[in-house]
Amino acid sequence: MKVREVLYDVTIYLGMKDSMKDLEDESVYMTDELKLLLRCFNLAENELALDYIPLKARERFVPQDGVLEYTRFSKPPVDVLSVRDGRGKEVRTECFPAHLLLPADTGEVEVTYAYAPAEKTDVEQECDHTGKISARLLALGVAAEFLISGGRYSEAAEFRKKFLDAVRAANVLRRKLATPSRRWV
Repeated sequence: MKVREVLYDVTIYLGMKDSMKDLEDESVYMTDELKLLLRCFNLAENELALDYIPLKARERFVPQDGVLEYTRFSKPPVDVLSVRDGRGKEVRTECFPAHLLLPADTGEVEVTYAYAPAEKTDVEQECDHTGKISARLLALGVAAEFLISGGRYSEAAEFRKKFLDAVRAANVLRRKLATPSRRWV
C-alpha cells in the first residue's frame, strides 16, 4: 500500500477537504499540511514497528574475525532476534552499539532481526508494513499524531484508543475453534 492511500484515509477521518483534493491530484506539490501529514505518518509507522508489530528481515553474512558490523545489514537493525550457523544451530553472540560479536571461528551465519522502517519523503512511496497492517490501522495512528500536533488532545485520545484497539486486533493469534471431544468413562 502507498503512503498516499493512508493519508487519503486520514483526510477523510478528519474532514480535511483541501488536503483530500491535493492527494487526489498527483500533480499538486506538497503543501505544508501534506508535509505535516507525511511527518505524522513516519511517526505512526515507526511507533508501530518499534513498539507493537516489528518488521523482520533475514540475511546471510560471513563475519570477519568474529565481528559482524551493523553497516553490512541492508536495513537498520533495531533488535537481533536470532543468529544461526549453516546447520541451523543457534550461535552465541554479544550485541554492541556498532557490531555483533561472534566466536572467532564462526563461518556463514543467518541473522534474523527487527528493523526500523525507512523514513518516507514522498506520498508515492510504499509502506514498509504489509499483510496484517491495513491502511485503516495506519490512518488511525497518523490521525492521532496529527491531532496531537495541533493541540486537539481529546480528539487525539479517541483516535489513539481506536489505533491501539486495531493494533491489538491485528496482533492477535487467530486459531481454529474446536469443540473438545466427549469422553465417556
